[in-house]
Amino acid sequence: MNYQEIYNFSCELCKIADQISQKYFRLNDPKLLQEIAKDDDSVVTFADREIERQIREAIMKKFPNHGIIGEEFGNHQIDAENIWIIDPIDGTSSFIIGRPIFGNLIAFAKKQQNLSKNPNNILNSNINNNSQEIILENYQVILGIINQPISKERWIGCENEFGENLRGSWFNGKRITTRPCINIANAVMSSTSPVFFQGDDAKIFEKLCKLTKYQKNGGVIYGGDCYSYGCLAMGFIDVIIEPQLKIYDFACHIPLIKNAGGVISDWQGNELSLGNNARLLACSSLELHKEIVDLIAKF
Repeated sequence: MNYQEIYNFSCELCKIADQISQKYFRLNDPKLLQEIAKDDDSVVTFADREIERQIREAIMKKFPNHGIIGEEFGNHQIDAENIWIIDPIDGTSSFIIGRPIFGNLIAFAKKQQNLSKNPNNILNSNINNNSQEIILENYQVILGIINQPISKERWIGCENEFGENLRGSWFNGKRITTRPCINIANAVMSSTSPVFFQGDDAKIFEKLCKLTKYQKNGGVIYGGDCYSYGCLAMGFIDVIIEPQLKIYDFACHIPLIKNAGGVISDWQGNELSLGNNARLLACSSLELHKEIVDLIAKF
């Protein structure tokens, strides 16, 4: 496989997302935005669906043998050797209210043989082409992109397959790394919203908040969605914790965080193997990750 071609094509997909996002952002026309509530109480707009539709069409035309997992239109050929994972707008609520911290998420995964047990592979036991409840088995995400089309910011994470010139984590063409925060007392923590933490998860989250750098102010920076992962990869955030994410919410972050020097796993420190119910923990350093995993186990 020509991975330079995959990289170049993924950038072309970003251009598709750019054009549509910019067309509808802050349009303030309900007839065109068509905000619709989905079964899970999240919202989708015409822009979400148009971005994914055009990206899917481009993939199927360029790589007809590749699979696709998308938030809005489900799964296509997910037993393929190569799979694209698309979230057309991550942070749709921010998009709707005119706040430019949403992003277009694109990930590329390839089937692997004898994957080692590490926190940066996506595993799965159930494949259903007609179900949104998808978990991949024996695939590794080797490219991930967060594309912010309004501020023209783009984070890209590439694994070894892409060669020395592309391997690593990048922000607008420059290599980036996480910062060396090694303990939670000095850590800046981020999460989407406290309302997503329920039951025991909420208790664990509350205890962690009381240990962070900004504990006197609640201990956590809320909001940001995918944008926060870009900030973690650049060294501005140290911890992101989420109680329930779907595969298209987190797939692209795996190579980005890993190749920037961070660690991304479930709350027990295991590889992300829960598919559409991932309890995600991303940290800027191995030491910080170990401390938080140990704390969660004690809680």
